Amino acid sequence: MVKIILAVILILCLVLSACQTVLPTPLLELVDQSTEDAMITFRVVIDKPGWLVLRPTTAAGVPDTSAEIVRAYLPEQGEYASIDMAIGGAVVSDTDVIAMLYYDDPVDEAFTFSPGGDDDPPVSVEDEVVTVSFTMQGLSPYIEVDNTGAGDGTVIIKACIDKPGWLVLHMVTLEGEPDTSTVLASTPLAAAGVYPGFEVTLSATPARSYYAILYYDNPADGEFTYIAGGTDDPPVKVDGSTVEEAFTVGQ
Repeated sequence: MVKIILAVILILCLVLSACQTVLPTPLLELVDQSTEDAMITFRVVIDKPGWLVLRPTTAAGVPDTSAEIVRAYLPEQGEYASIDMAIGGAVVSDTDVIAMLYYDDPVDEAFTFSPGGDDDPPVSVEDEVVTVSFTMQGLSPYIEVDNTGAGDGTVIIKACIDKPGWLVLHMVTLEGEPDTSTVLASTPLAAAGVYPGFEVTLSATPARSYYAILYYDNPADGEFTYIAGGTDDPPVKVDGSTVEEAFTVGQ
């Protein structure tokens, strides 16, 4: 009888043990960062709902808890294999940053952490706050032209700029250079960042070539006042070369 009771107790213990939820150990890894798309990708494991927060560092190399670059909400415990965080124009030059995990405590989907407070505390493992330190690469100006529909006169222009400026279309001279004395179209780029696509439709008959060029808005007056040989609204340059892209529409 005693053996039967012991066997039943052992079975119950095994069942209860099997039913217990094993909480994952929090983890934070940097997977990738793309300067072209201004995107940072992380792998995260967390044992309760929480937050992934990117902060700049202070001169002492510690997270500046008074500042925040971007954050993402983690609604459930478990593994997040790929969290993409769009930086946009938040980081212009190379910047040392620290990614940190925080619990959503109390669970209200509102990030209410404050230094010295109790809300939304940092996540720790063995008394160590879960963080990843790295250098976030700044924006490097570029232009990309998707000419998939160029035969019908339509192109998609993607641009990245590190200060407010302009995306300008010029005709092409007989020598095949941009005719900067005339402006076919100009689009303001109000802030540093990646602009994923401007659709441009031009006459496809006859086939013509054009140049898309980046200019800074300098002085910052919201008016495109570039003149060849002048100093206003100068062309954007990278390694001494103007950021420009030639393309042809029509057949």
